[in-house]
Amino acid sequence: MIKKMTDSDYFRHPALSQSQFKNFLDSPLKYQHAKKSPPTVSKAFSDGSAIHCFALEPHLFEETFAVWDGDFRSKESKEWKAEQESNGLTVVKEKDIDDYKKMGEKLYEGLRLDLVPSSQKELAAFTNICGVPCRGKGDLLDNDGFLWDIKTAASLKLRDGIWYNMFDYRYDIQAMWYLLLFAEVKPKGFRFAVIEKKAPYDWVKLEVGMDILIRAKQHIKDGLESYKKCVARKDWPGYTKDIQTISLPPYLN
Repeated sequence: MIKKMTDSDYFRHPALSQSQFKNFLDSPLKYQHAKKSPPTVSKAFSDGSAIHCFALEPHLFEETFAVWDGDFRSKESKEWKAEQESNGLTVVKEKDIDDYKKMGEKLYEGLRLDLVPSSQKELAAFTNICGVPCRGKGDLLDNDGFLWDIKTAASLKLRDGIWYNMFDYRYDIQAMWYLLLFAEVKPKGFRFAVIEKKAPYDWVKLEVGMDILIRAKQHIKDGLESYKKCVARKDWPGYTKDIQTISLPPYLN
């Protein structure tokens, strides 16, 4: 099932998301803890959400975000921030708005998002993967049939930034996860639009290769089989306490 859905309704849905699944891959204990005690909204999340909004749906900014002029050290500011978040708003600082707009506008113009119907942006998808109810919210399904996700990076150099992020943050898992979720529309592939966080806000388009997707699909299958066992046993183990030997990574040999 694919449909438009508000963030508040989407995040309340009980199906497993790719971010939750990646927590599980780190450790079942970490997944279970995050599920019971959701982490506070980080600045990185707020920044990313604002950039997404200005790129994909700029007309929704005022009803989705609350803007604060100052820091969050005082009791008053902390209480105000908590109140806004309890009302479903994402809090951002006024001093950052100009950067968000510039990055969003670059992506909006570069991806020709004016030509993409709003019905193909910020789509929620739900399906069973390996017998597990799963969910995801895709940034964009373009007119050529490709799924897109917007990312920010400190560097666009393949070795320094994008390559590291692809596997350290498991973007490969995200790409395959969304291709499985959106299978009913037969997407042609998965692409990232990655923009640098600092001026001149240069950006690149990256398509995830088939070799990466095949590897990620197997990891998803194996991970979900482990997830089902943990659910059945109601057992959520943490990291192994065995001694592990650290060796040089292949790229340093």
